[in-house]
Formats: sequence, C-alpha cells, structure tokens
Amino acid sequence: MSQEFIEFISKHYFLVIYGITWFFSVANYKKYFDTVLKYFPILIAYTFLNELLGTLVLLEEFALFAKYSAKNALVYNIYSIIFFPYFFFVYWKLIENSYYKNWIKYLALTTILSVLINSSFTNPLIEPLYFTIVYASIILVICITFHALDKKNKGSWNFEKYNLIRWISTGLIVFYTIFPIIFLINFFNKYLWIKYNLGAFQKILIVIMYVLFCIGFSISRRRSFR
Repeated sequence: MSQEFIEFISKHYFLVIYGITWFFSVANYKKYFDTVLKYFPILIAYTFLNELLGTLVLLEEFALFAKYSAKNALVYNIYSIIFFPYFFFVYWKLIENSYYKNWIKYLALTTILSVLINSSFTNPLIEPLYFTIVYASIILVICITFHALDKKNKGSWNFEKYNLIRWISTGLIVFYTIFPIIFLINFFNKYLWIKYNLGAFQKILIVIMYVLFCIGFSISRRRSFR
C-alpha cells in the first residue's frame, strides 16, 4: 500500500464510512428490498462516488473540470438536487396523515423554487447553492418531524429499535439539525470556520450519521419497518 494512498485515507477518513455503510446496506438488503428504501444503497454508492469526486477535484493532480479545479461546488450542487428530493419522497410515502403529506409536497416544491432563486444571484457552476442547501436541510428536518408525529405512540422502543427508518431518521436529524449552522458559518465567516475547525466537526457528524445507518441496517427487522 503506497504512502500516498495511506496519507489520502488519513486525511479523508470519512470516505471509508461510505463504503462500509454501502456494504451493510447491501448485506441486509433482504430486510427492505420491497420498501420505499429499496434504492437507498444506490444513493449511498452515489454519495461515496460524489464525495470522492468532490475531493479529487480539489487536488492539483486531478485535471477533471480544470477550469474549476479550485471549486467542487458543481459536484455538490448536483448531489443536493438528487439527495434531498429522494428523502422528501421517502417521508411522503411513509407518512399516512394527509395533512402532513400535503405539507411535504408543498415544501418540496418550494425547494425547487429556491434553486431558481438562488441560481439567479449565485453561479452554481463555481459556487455552492448555500441558501438552497440550508433551506432543503431545514425542510428535511421538518419531514422527519412529521414522520415522528405521524407514528408516535404506535410502537414501543422495544419495537422501534428494530425499525430501520427510525435509525436513518435519527442519523439524518443528528446531522441536518447542526449542518445548516456550520454551513452558513463557512459562507459568512471563514475565520470562525477555520478557528474552530468546523470542517473536521462536520466530518465527525457525517461519521456519526452513517454509523447510525449501519446500526439500523444491522439490527433492523423486516416486520418492524414502517
């Protein structure tokens, strides 16, 4: 194993968790292959490839998108346009309450509008769509909250701890309740971002989120999915 590869992994250790999570998602696929999460392993694989590409774009040795070699914004902007709608759809399908379902539908449509508005004053080819990503993160937290309210008191923790969607929801909540704050700090105050090493903190949150996903894949039971 080359020294360069070891150094790359040590600096970008969070990439490893994507591969591990994808393995767990495939190894336990029979538990949820016919549920609304049946395409989740594909999203995880895409997340890994996206993060790898986003990292490589920043490396001087990597020539792809040379014009934007100092930026990886385009890679993440495209990813966000896929990632958030996927989970909006997941929670819309899982929720039974028509009031909550309608709210998710309307809020999801507003995120599309936010992309158009954000793109009017930000070039998505070279700059992250900060406000769209933050807004979509907040909407995702709202969707998860709607799902929790829809399902409350319908099962004890002894039952819910085997529910895959609960582990995924917990992981998403852990990350996306904090992520918008540090994401905006990165946009508005680079000094604080660097001083408090918020980039490393963000990576730790990613690891926590995906560890919770792995726990869910491992201990979940087919009959508990809802």
